[in-house]
Amino acid sequence: MRAPAEAEAALSIERAWQSRGVGTALLERVLLAARNRKIEHLHMLCLTENRRMQRLARKFDAQLNFQSGSVIGELKAPCPTPISVMRELVADGTDLAAAILDVRGRRIDRIRELRLE
Repeated sequence: MRAPAEAEAALSIERAWQSRGVGTALLERVLLAARNRKIEHLHMLCLTENRRMQRLARKFDAQLNFQSGSVIGELKAPCPTPISVMRELVADGTDLAAAILDVRGRRIDRIRELRLE
């Protein structure tokens, strides 16, 4: 019998984007990706002063272990299902489309700026 697959999640949210749900959305996507890749245990590490990251980990039912100035969050991902795989495919496709449209929009804005100069 093989050992359960494990991975580490690392997130860093710029101060301007904190308290806007970005960390929650990122960790949600990381857990979905881990689940669909049959990773059973996800580890997160942060400093004991990083209360925001600890709250985020707790939001996803992480078990927190305090050890010499740092906190290790242990998350367990459920087994993949056809629906979890579909959720990831849809989310990735949506993000790709949004990125393409954003780049296109920026190019159009830049062309307009150049014409006005």
